[in-house]
Amino acid sequence: MALDSFAIRILLTEGGHGTVPRTQGSWLNSGGLGSLLEQTTISALQVLQDRKVPMTCPEMIDVMATEGLWVSPGGKTSASTLYAAIGRSIKDEGKASAFRKTERGKFEAKIVPKV
Repeated sequence: MALDSFAIRILLTEGGHGTVPRTQGSWLNSGGLGSLLEQTTISALQVLQDRKVPMTCPEMIDVMATEGLWVSPGGKTSASTLYAAIGRSIKDEGKASAFRKTERGKFEAKIVPKV
């Protein structure tokens, strides 16, 4: 069962994940890196829920670009950035994370019913 965008946003921001500390007048306040990471993570979660199979980060990035969910703004290591964000989610949130690592380099989405 897929989550709607509101439920995904709640799941990602619950417990502080998905947010980057922002200081007044910083580049992050303008929706820079923080919103980019959040958008990437939300798109990856949507891809994993739609596919229902474990995927690597480069595979997720390819599917997101193909389906028009998210396109890299020119970065060279978008798969590595996504891997770090998902890993941080799992480490920081534990069982409450929306992601689960299935094997080395592969992740799947936890199935959460719509709210």
